[in-house]
Amino acid sequence: MKYKYLALVILLATSCNQKKEMSLAAAAIIDTDTLYTSMIDINIQNELYQGLFGIYYYRKIALEEVLKERLLDKEAKNNNITQAQLIEKEVDNKLSENGLQQFIKDNKLEGGFPDPNNPIRAIDSNSEYGKNYIKKLYQKYTLDNYIISLKKKYKVKSYLAPPLPPRKDLSGIEKHFKGNVKSTTSMIIASAFDCPQCVDFHPIYQRLYKKYNDKVKFGQVHFSPEVNLPIMVSEYAHQQGKFWEMYDLIYEQHPKDTVEYFQLAKQIGLDSVHLSNYLNNSEAKGRIQTNLEALMAEDIIRTPSILINDRLYYGGFSFEKISEYLDEELRKNI
Repeated sequence: MKYKYLALVILLATSCNQKKEMSLAAAAIIDTDTLYTSMIDINIQNELYQGLFGIYYYRKIALEEVLKERLLDKEAKNNNITQAQLIEKEVDNKLSENGLQQFIKDNKLEGGFPDPNNPIRAIDSNSEYGKNYIKKLYQKYTLDNYIISLKKKYKVKSYLAPPLPPRKDLSGIEKHFKGNVKSTTSMIIASAFDCPQCVDFHPIYQRLYKKYNDKVKFGQVHFSPEVNLPIMVSEYAHQQGKFWEMYDLIYEQHPKDTVEYFQLAKQIGLDSVHLSNYLNNSEAKGRIQTNLEALMAEDIIRTPSILINDRLYYGGFSFEKISEYLDEELRKNI
């Protein structure tokens, strides 16, 4: 079954690259009316792009591995040494304590970082595990940089490009922003406070913000089946200029009932009487409900969903993968 699905996805990828043929290809005929594949595809744009991005993602990983192997082999032969000797000379021997500390500083790893196996758990950078993990990251970073230099030396050109997702119209949807609000590069997360995947992703979102807050316009929009208590509490906090404080507190402290939400409000200096009145504000609830329906109309159907420059992001949800994607978008604006 796995291979049948892969074959289907590859078939889709091939046909979708042939835009003219795809738009003219007949899928079915009803009496004298022809249904074209383009008529069908418009209803499954997100699903098609997910499949196409999956193909691109695995091709890119495979391409980078092949390029790395070929470049190391070519450079080693040109120097009459083995690959192992080349790596020892150009990578291992250039690792230094100063370089490690700079790497930690540049990637804001001083206080700690999310456990790669459990993102909601923080790893102390000064623990034995933390130190060893950071050293491996530093070594990989140094090797990657060396491979980049070899790509330049041997004039490597890559023609592999990700598919472009359809742009979503978020102009009429209320959003919350922070970071560099004047940046032309934006990252918006559609999330729900009661979504376990959103809870897991929150530490990664915070880490991304810490790294890119001076370069990227970070946004958030609520996406839930209905207007609920955490949304209303966070929107009241927004009215008082404290949305992001409440946003972080809800994800970090996981309040279970109204009493605990009021305790959070008190914690950041919000008035409990005004909050109580706001929770019964039908106009506010209607505005938020309109927002939720507008998101669904844009075929945003899951949480968390990430939109980078108003296009759905289909890559891996790790810090490294999103960073790579943001870096590429930032390079386009240089």
